[in-house]
Amino acid sequence: HLNLTNRLYIEFVNLTHDGYWQCFVIHEFGVSMGTSRLNVVSTPQIMENPEPHIVVHEFEKFQIGCAVGGHPMPSVTWMRNNETLDIHNGTVNDTWSSSTISVAWNLTEVEGEPVVYSTLFVNQTTYNETGQYRCFANNSVGVTASHPTYVDIYGEPR
Repeated sequence: HLNLTNRLYIEFVNLTHDGYWQCFVIHEFGVSMGTSRLNVVSTPQIMENPEPHIVVHEFEKFQIGCAVGGHPMPSVTWMRNNETLDIHNGTVNDTWSSSTISVAWNLTEVEGEPVVYSTLFVNQTTYNETGQYRCFANNSVGVTASHPTYVDIYGEPR
């Protein structure tokens, strides 16, 4: 709405307000126009937390999923036991695991808003994959962490 100072005031700004806004003034000499860009940003949000606890038998596989949103669209980072997983081209480079670990990303929409769904895949687990896993959403506005997932690996006694 316009207030008495002829300024546009937007109450409860949301992402639908992002974009260019124009003001036209009609006066005795014609029409004057001004354009402004409103860039709406939001902190990353965890739209879907991963499962809180996963139990896997040794040499089986498991996956953990996390959905994130925000504006600008956040990137996703995975951590295991508070250490960032080193991901290159969808594959995790590590020294603690003999399993094949990979990450996939899928861009989708939830209620009209873009959401990144990230899935961590672990194949042929060993006891080394036991621990706490977490996904982090990061953009220029901030960082948000998911709830942790605790993974327990069980196998035959040795």
